[in-house]
Amino acid sequence: MTKPSSSASTPRSWPVRPGYRDNLFRGAAEFYSQYRPAYPASLFEDLLDRAGEGGHLVDLACGTGEIAIPLHTRFAHVQAVDLEPDMIEVGRTKAAQAGATNITWSVGKAEDLAVTEPAQLVTIGNAFHRLDRPLIAQRAHQWLAPDGCLAILGSSTP
Repeated sequence: MTKPSSSASTPRSWPVRPGYRDNLFRGAAEFYSQYRPAYPASLFEDLLDRAGEGGHLVDLACGTGEIAIPLHTRFAHVQAVDLEPDMIEVGRTKAAQAGATNITWSVGKAEDLAVTEPAQLVTIGNAFHRLDRPLIAQRAHQWLAPDGCLAILGSSTP
């Protein structure tokens, strides 16, 4: 009979500080925006029931705005950041079409983002594995308002 492996010998499924290329999704923004399944409205409603709304939303590794745009009406200010310039450009276009004028878009690493006002909600949509997770957790803890919430929306299926 084989003895189950101990946690000390079990390899991690994801590296703590991953080494993905910065341009991994370059050129894919239009397709990403068009074909990525949307988060269900019921998920957002449940999240807002737990985290509250109003104030400041920070969306890390935002892609083309799959979280920032649907939630923009529930927050005074939304700060969205992604490493890929193409993703940000498509997000800006989609936001303009949706009348979402309260979103600040920036190109850069989530780990380098400057957040100057307490956040009611910090979100990461299916990208936490690509980030420096210990650093992002520390930063999110610093950014959050006392009653704020960190939401990691990820799965292997839609």
